Amino acid sequence: MLETLALQQTRTVVEMLQSIGSSSGTSGVGGGMVLLMDPQLSGAVSLSADAATLRSVGVERVVNIQDPIELSSLQAFTPVFVVRPVVDLSRRIAQLLADSQNPPVAHVLFVPRRSLVCERVFADASVVHRLAIAELHLDLIVLDPDVLSLELHDSSFRDLYLNKDPSLLYSTSKALMKVQALHGIIPKILTKGPNAHALATLMLRMRKELDISAAVSSDSNFSTSTSAATAVSPTVDFSTASTLSPQPTPSSPFRVFPPKCDIDSIIILDRSVDFVTPLCMELTYEGLIDEFFGIKTTFVQVNEAYILAPQSLQQNSNAPQKQAPIQPASGPARTKKVALNASTDKLYSQLRDMNFAMVASAISQTARKIQEDVDGRRDAKTISQIKDFIGKIGGIEGEKAYLKLHTSIAEEISKNTQDPAFKKFLELQQNILSGNVMASQTDYIEELIDKQAPISQTLRLMCLYSVVCGGFKPKIFEFLKREFVQTYGIEHLQTLENLQRASLLFPTPGTGGAFEGSIAGGVVGASNTGKASFSAIRKPLQVIVDDIDEAKPTDIAYVYSGYAPVSVRLIEAATSTGRFSSKPLGAASSIGSLAGTGVGLGGATMGKTSGLIGSTGNQNISVAAGGGSPSGVGSGKKGGKARDKLGGGVTWEGLEEILNAVPGGSTAEIEQTLPDPNFVSRNDSGKKVTLVLFLGGCTSTEISSLRFLSRGKGRQFLTMTTSTITGNRMIDSLVEVIEKGRSE
Repeated sequence: MLETLALQQTRTVVEMLQSIGSSSGTSGVGGGMVLLMDPQLSGAVSLSADAATLRSVGVERVVNIQDPIELSSLQAFTPVFVVRPVVDLSRRIAQLLADSQNPPVAHVLFVPRRSLVCERVFADASVVHRLAIAELHLDLIVLDPDVLSLELHDSSFRDLYLNKDPSLLYSTSKALMKVQALHGIIPKILTKGPNAHALATLMLRMRKELDISAAVSSDSNFSTSTSAATAVSPTVDFSTASTLSPQPTPSSPFRVFPPKCDIDSIIILDRSVDFVTPLCMELTYEGLIDEFFGIKTTFVQVNEAYILAPQSLQQNSNAPQKQAPIQPASGPARTKKVALNASTDKLYSQLRDMNFAMVASAISQTARKIQEDVDGRRDAKTISQIKDFIGKIGGIEGEKAYLKLHTSIAEEISKNTQDPAFKKFLELQQNILSGNVMASQTDYIEELIDKQAPISQTLRLMCLYSVVCGGFKPKIFEFLKREFVQTYGIEHLQTLENLQRASLLFPTPGTGGAFEGSIAGGVVGASNTGKASFSAIRKPLQVIVDDIDEAKPTDIAYVYSGYAPVSVRLIEAATSTGRFSSKPLGAASSIGSLAGTGVGLGGATMGKTSGLIGSTGNQNISVAAGGGSPSGVGSGKKGGKARDKLGGGVTWEGLEEILNAVPGGSTAEIEQTLPDPNFVSRNDSGKKVTLVLFLGGCTSTEISSLRFLSRGKGRQFLTMTTSTITGNRMIDSLVEVIEKGRSE
């Protein structure tokens, strides 16, 4: 389903580089552009345009912007900087221009949009006249056929929960508009959490403004499809999307979006709804790769010895050749970047969602199969049999290369999982999640501090204990803070303050946290006025499952060997899938509506609701569905018909008690009027599609859990996230780093 979006991203990169080549006289294969790449964007560009595609539009070299380089040595080329709108990177560009004598005119492509602050840096350095500045709208990357990411990396969590920066909501809303420009509007919206509520409100406002704009300009010479594309993003070629379905007719309510609904519903979850899951140690194969190696936009740095055939594995990687290698678990070594691509690497596709306990046997089976294929040459007697075997040689060699790669990675992970410190962390994690709180757990945290264990490991365990158990006892909390600062340094007083402001580390009673007290969300005035705790949802959501068959799992709890992610359990309950497939829906509920903006399709106006932004918390907003009469979501005959059209399994109805125990308010929005129920499309297997959006990042295990649910009956899940995170990356984003003479 996401192939159209992936093609659109490729077109975005190609057309931008072609326009630069044309203006500089360097277009075509013989051209001369050099991309000076922000290393954080190299993976996104690689996924959007492979090396062959870049060469076809005139790119000769790709260089890390942080590498030593003289722009004056690039006189024969056109330098193109591809960077995020970050002040430090702008200073780096200004420095390169200032240090070079007679540098060529350079192009700066800000991803995903330009920044006035960065442009001011250029102006202050008096280099703005040497630059041509533009935007490259790589704001949504297709990581997998079922995964979309804004790839904001570690900044998204800090920006949203510490800096209270709402710009992330704007970027995410624009990305959602791009999805709808290609796949049709999403008629049903469910949200959980204050930031999720604010995002849905912003997106509905954008849809309304786009609808009004299209109505005003309906008599102009521009087609409605072109207007939609331009309003959503200057780089969206809507003509391609329009060919996928019939053109809107004058009587169609779809003025600006294609007349279809490929995605029938979206569930937006604020990360503050479930801080527990990212703090837990991931136990799937892909999750542990991310924990120990770090996956960046599907690429990972591994020991060079892991690679049997570098040419076949380093496919389409146009990243800088000289990068600062990460420190692999085995120690300093030469590393190379490889792509973890499930579409070409069948072994990885088989292994990635497995619990790691099952990986060794799966690799062993693959090794035996390859050996059997190799031994098949002895049975080749006739010319045709020999010819058939020769045709298989290339595939066998590729399988052997991937087998060596994953055998080496699994072996390295196994060394880490056999470490006593890892086993102890896992033991404490399981006990804390199960409610077996003991004094020895805080004693072990004190031991970690005294041993000067890695700071992220220590803080991760402290935060997990705090979030699950409702905080530390005040005396223990103050003692641990004092020990932590004395061991790791006075600068980490600010780190502890950051964690407390983000509701990850706090004392009891009543001082606030992820499951108790106020929520430190990204929405001004948003608060959680009710008392809630992890223990209150442990049984209703069945997040702890004792009988887990990791070889043949029947529940999403296999991803953590007994713990089911709270976020995915909520999705199960809302969509009546998995463990909640037989959940009886309650009568009309009080779950609220975002409909205050009056957004509708073709004049179908939603009812009015007050307090659209900031009126979240555990008190649900009263609904006003279709016609403005207060009622439950989809209640009454009209609401029942809407549920039938929209795949009524997606609802918060009947879950009020559970939702009140989880932080953040719950809202629901239904676009009531659809001219034809056939507009709600299904995928190739006949399933309706739900998009799940994680604000603040999601883990690999949550993606694996959603894939597990998609293998069931009735519904497919697509995952969209601001970034892919682990517990360590989430903690590290809040750790205060003090450089010499400078704090950042």
